[in-house]
Amino acid sequence: MANEGEEDQPRKGETSEEASASKGTADMPLFNSTSEFSSMCKSLSTPVDIQKKAEGVLETLLSELDQQEEIEMSQKDMFVCALYMALVDARMPYGPHDPQLKHGYLAAPPVTITQLLQAANTSVKQLLQKMRQVKEMLLPSEAVTQHLTMLEKNFCVMSFLAHTFDRLCAGVFREEDKPHLESNEENIPSLPETEGVAFRRKLCWLLFIHAKSQVMGDNLDLLHGYLVLLCCLEYVMRTTPSFLLNSPYDVIRIGCLHTAEYGTMPMLAKICQQFGANQEETENLCTNCMEPFFQEVNSDGELDLDRLEEGYLKQHASDGDINEVLFLTKDPIVSPSTSRSNTPTNTGQQTEQPPMTPVRATLNSIQQLKNTLASATDEPSQKLKDYFQICTNNPVEAIADRVRRMRALFVSNFETATSPYQSVADPRFTLGVKLYYRMMELLLNNDSKRLSVPVLDTLLNKDNFHTSLLACSLEVVLVAYGLTRSYAVNGGDSEDSPFAFPWILETMNIQAYDFSKVLESFIYAEPRLPNDVVKHLQNIEYRILESLAWKEGSSLFDVIKVCERGQSTPPRNSPTDPLSYATNGQVCPSAAQMFLSPVPPRPGQSVASQLSVPQSVVPALPRRSQSLTSFFNKVYRLAYHRLQKLCTHLQINSDLLKKIWTCFENCVTYKPDILKNRHLDQILMCSVYGVCKVVEKDIRFKTIVQEYRNLPTAQPEVFRSVYMTESRYDSIINFYNQIFMVSMKSVILQFSSSNRQVAPTLSPVPHPVSPRPASPAYSVIGRKNFLVSPLKESPFKAPHSPSQLTPASRQLYCFGDRPGSSEKLRHINATVSAAVRRRAEQAGQGVPKEKVRRLIHFDQPPADDNQSGLNST
Repeated sequence: MANEGEEDQPRKGETSEEASASKGTADMPLFNSTSEFSSMCKSLSTPVDIQKKAEGVLETLLSELDQQEEIEMSQKDMFVCALYMALVDARMPYGPHDPQLKHGYLAAPPVTITQLLQAANTSVKQLLQKMRQVKEMLLPSEAVTQHLTMLEKNFCVMSFLAHTFDRLCAGVFREEDKPHLESNEENIPSLPETEGVAFRRKLCWLLFIHAKSQVMGDNLDLLHGYLVLLCCLEYVMRTTPSFLLNSPYDVIRIGCLHTAEYGTMPMLAKICQQFGANQEETENLCTNCMEPFFQEVNSDGELDLDRLEEGYLKQHASDGDINEVLFLTKDPIVSPSTSRSNTPTNTGQQTEQPPMTPVRATLNSIQQLKNTLASATDEPSQKLKDYFQICTNNPVEAIADRVRRMRALFVSNFETATSPYQSVADPRFTLGVKLYYRMMELLLNNDSKRLSVPVLDTLLNKDNFHTSLLACSLEVVLVAYGLTRSYAVNGGDSEDSPFAFPWILETMNIQAYDFSKVLESFIYAEPRLPNDVVKHLQNIEYRILESLAWKEGSSLFDVIKVCERGQSTPPRNSPTDPLSYATNGQVCPSAAQMFLSPVPPRPGQSVASQLSVPQSVVPALPRRSQSLTSFFNKVYRLAYHRLQKLCTHLQINSDLLKKIWTCFENCVTYKPDILKNRHLDQILMCSVYGVCKVVEKDIRFKTIVQEYRNLPTAQPEVFRSVYMTESRYDSIINFYNQIFMVSMKSVILQFSSSNRQVAPTLSPVPHPVSPRPASPAYSVIGRKNFLVSPLKESPFKAPHSPSQLTPASRQLYCFGDRPGSSEKLRHINATVSAAVRRRAEQAGQGVPKEKVRRLIHFDQPPADDNQSGLNST
């Protein structure tokens, strides 16, 4: 049976069908004529060795394009991509990890990326989009891969900052075509070109692109780039005449001339206030980093624009990348005409607002997080101390020691990944600690009603609970500050940031499986988390389920081994299992259930009420691990969802899908070691191919891979590089032949068309679960057990039509937080009561007896929370 899946062995990175289809293409002529490519190389003065290397890339690229007809690429785009790859490889002949690169390239690049794009009359965005396609077909060198990642990140960040720079200048500088002259000012000569707003805009931008390289190095991130830009703008405004500045900067500019002892902070403070930057952080950056830089470039007392530009162009020639001065002039190379406008558009009925810029989105996310933590401190609250004191072993000292150790780890690794000038590691950690203590209190408040004191005692002394909770809090802070994302030209995010997950796990030495236990409880406990943060945490959970938890050495395999000693297999996907319902339903498992399962019973509770399988279902078996059951159920739901999409693309019917699902579920349940160091999608594709082959469904592995590429979660590395043995990776078809088919042969052969035995039992499919957005309910600070949530359905029904109202019955009221609201409400109550009596009298029923008076009073203090219980509005 194993031979049935064997095909001609492909090169690394392609399936066997791709290898066979490529035979004979090597002898094809590269192009009908190579004169255009030679002309481009000649116009760029490209060295002969680089041109020959580019021609080799072109030949390989053309061969791959012949096999993949669905990918279209013009001859010009192929020229640019091939030359780009050859140029980058020539810069780093010993790879990107050559120690010499810390001091710059061995020699200045003969052709810059800007010159290449100008010669081809194309843009950076076009290059990045086409190189994304080339990466899927070829296996570029590590140098090319890393440079492409850096180029895309810097281009996106600089594009965002250039757009923000226009908004900043419009806010602080007056328009030159509308001089603001006082009524008594006449015959004032126009300003020379070296004194106008355009001159100062260019001066500020050149100062910024110099400063970011020196202050931030290669670690350019959006937020700190924005703060550096604000500091440069403020520095240029210091010497700008007041009549060129908008109010109130013109007044501040004049005032600064007479208050030199206070420096220029008033100007910078106003800029931070107007444009949403953190004043303290910006001022610290300006004092500690920017002022020394300003003194260095302004050693003779005046900024020289020509000298700044000349110095930058010399630096650009040595780097060989994008000329960032072009962002200022809106050159088509960096600002293609196809880019979306950020101005409001009128659709005829209403004005459609532009999407929020990444800079504004980051600032809003930071502010929302700080608002959530406005009353939080970096020390345990009194409520937390009360929880600690009821424990047999008070964990307060252990928690404090753990926070100190993790602070040292975080700050050290943070500073290693960033420029030493960015002294923000400690403030970021402090913000994470505030969120950590807040989340701990919320989780304990939720669990204290359900669990006994001994259980809470054990939880609070559990090390992996605290490390996971603190790591999750720090991840939220990193996300809010935009440090985990690396922007891509297609509008999405890549995972190439130095702080991208799982950086926090590696820094804190935390297992991905343990980290996953706290994610769901974290999201549900704090409903006011920013939407982008919630989405990020959900994506983290998907990554853990599909690959990170299956890494060799993961604690997941230890838990599975413990489970196997108590029962024959890990938890299976069962629609009748009450534990499946617990995780499929709307009830979120508590932190104690995830970290301390099986949970001991509370006094007065029966063992049957605990999170265990009922004795009538599985007799004589120990209680299951809630965390393991929850993990496997999530794996099953995620895998089945992806399998459905893949089968839809492959036009596989539901009956065959159930057989494929049975094969996959048997693999995960009975042979989880097959997933070690591998990806969930690899097992899915192998299950599809194996079952389809024995039922004589004609689907090639190449077709499966091609349709998998169309899934939104697809990753080229999944089918190109599959773990085989230590230090050896191979294509997915070789993994299928050598490992998967050997292990799963008996299961797959059950579905063979020639099998005359009893039809195999099919595994039940997971319950469909609709996405559960974060709850809109939130707690009211200072009110115990008081939640505010939207009203699902109002008991007050409006008439279907205004015609049903008469002038006598139409009475409209408006009341709110102004004085007299309570008086208006009393009037409403009296009017409604009178109307009820009048209708009753007209019907001859007499006046109804008033049983309960329900009056709403806004002018009365709230009742005691201890007496009110749990209120939900």
